[in-house]
Amino acid sequence: MPPLLVTYDLVGADTDADDYEGLTGRIEEYTQSAEVQRSVWIANVGADAETVCNDLLSYIRSPDRLFVAQLTGQAAWKNAICGSPRVKEILG
Repeated sequence: MPPLLVTYDLVGADTDADDYEGLTGRIEEYTQSAEVQRSVWIANVGADAETVCNDLLSYIRSPDRLFVAQLTGQAAWKNAICGSPRVKEILG
């Protein structure tokens, strides 16, 4: 399956780094994953976008936002948090 783009916004008065730990920890458990920007990840999961979205829903609260989409194979970037070699590895 093609890699996925996973983005999220944790909203609300009590959002801090601890709020992200469960969600980011789950994303890091996927076969291949890398944070490319704050709250933006790419991942090779072996599952479709809907399945991954449903998997991550238990790690966010009702006002939070989550977006998961299949990547089409073309990408461009500058200064990814995880570094260009990691992005290239995941994108194939």
